[in-house]
Amino acid sequence: MKVVVISRGRHTRLKTLEWYKSAVVVCPESELNDYKKVCNAVAIPDDCVGISKTRNAVVRMFNKKEDDCVLMLDDDLLSIRTFMNVVFKLNEAECNVLFENLQDCAENAGARLFGLNNRFDPRVVRRNAPFAVHQWLGNVIGVIGTEVKWDENLKFKCDCDCVLRELLHRRIIWQDARYSFECDRDKAYGGNSKWKSCN
Repeated sequence: MKVVVISRGRHTRLKTLEWYKSAVVVCPESELNDYKKVCNAVAIPDDCVGISKTRNAVVRMFNKKEDDCVLMLDDDLLSIRTFMNVVFKLNEAECNVLFENLQDCAENAGARLFGLNNRFDPRVVRRNAPFAVHQWLGNVIGVIGTEVKWDENLKFKCDCDCVLRELLHRRIIWQDARYSFECDRDKAYGGNSKWKSCN
């Protein structure tokens, strides 16, 4: 599995790399030199604007065969946390074990798309439902193989749409509901902020 961080216009504030240092950053070609000054980065074409085109480009770049897997992290993640017992943050080594287990569970269940719980709220955790096969995914998304596609006409809710497409065609995605993530996204410039109303 290849773990990558998707970023645009944020080479000075890569929050995810503060705690997950081994990830490769995927950025636009015109920003590659800026990113290479601070991290291990690879480029996608500048015309890959929007999260759908970017995710499709990343899948094409890293998944050449049906058993290849790429895990995409947003660049504004502050941590990955667990709800089990005490709420605590995972370190990079623990995240690697979690990511490998996620891929393994998804493959064995027949899912091609996988990720984590989108709601970091211990009050709503259903302890008798440690995983889900029909919830939406975002911010931490893994793709197995070459068949998963995002609709490049969409600017918003692209990940929700991709999950719905997978459920329509494959009838399953894999979400580990025991783990979630914390983001630093309010009024953060770069990325998809170009289309947000808060800027």
